[in-house]
Amino acid sequence: MTSQSSAGDSEPGSSSENMRQHRPAALRFVLVMSALALAIVGQALLVSGNVLWAITPYVVAVIAITTAVSNPTVASRDTTGSPGNDTTPDISSNIRAHPAHAFRRPERLWAIGLLLLALALMAASLYLFPKGPPNALAWWFFGISVPLATASALAFDGRLFSLIGKFRAGTEFTLAFSSLLPWLGLSAVLLLAAVVRLYNLDGLPAGLWFDEADNINRAVIIRANPGATTVFTPSTNLPSLFLMPIALVVDLAGVSITTARLVSAAFGLGGV
Repeated sequence: MTSQSSAGDSEPGSSSENMRQHRPAALRFVLVMSALALAIVGQALLVSGNVLWAITPYVVAVIAITTAVSNPTVASRDTTGSPGNDTTPDISSNIRAHPAHAFRRPERLWAIGLLLLALALMAASLYLFPKGPPNALAWWFFGISVPLATASALAFDGRLFSLIGKFRAGTEFTLAFSSLLPWLGLSAVLLLAAVVRLYNLDGLPAGLWFDEADNINRAVIIRANPGATTVFTPSTNLPSLFLMPIALVVDLAGVSITTARLVSAAFGLGGV
């Protein structure tokens, strides 16, 4: 009788514990789905010309996805023992054992600061682009906001300051062959993709030549006057972010049939 009652008492406790364990995953899923939905709404507003209305969904989407990918350290307790067996870790000893934890509070402050600065620059670029050329300042704001947002995501995730903490603690970094195997496999796949993509690069079907010529022509215009570059190029039906690398290749290697195809091959390798 006693064993049955204890089993009955432990079953609700275990179910509630399982629910608590699944809550973070469910919350992360909701945040990611909400961010995607808001990004779609913002893109629809941007395409329809409502640039200022698109800022708010984009900002909230960035905050949601940043919150979803962040990985804060949560103190754990031993739920299998009695209430008196509290095994909450000692914070000071944890910091001594893992010096990167000492950067937890500055890490959060830096991450929030970088995120706010990136959002401000993105909002400023979205405000300046519809005003028309010259767009140099808007492109600078956008270009700076992207690495700032990336650094903010790494700081929220804890990896950036964890690496800094390891360097400050004098941790010795070693590479084991087993850890290099996945990278060697990825390198082999990328090498095979590069060979397939670059083979006979100047002999692709002639049906692509008109579009490629238009892309190169627009890239030459961008190279001649970067400040007048628009966000979208109607003649090529492409965003200018794709044409900018072509302009760089034109500047380095000149105009040829393979100029635009090298950029396409690079994007293909990035997709792999």
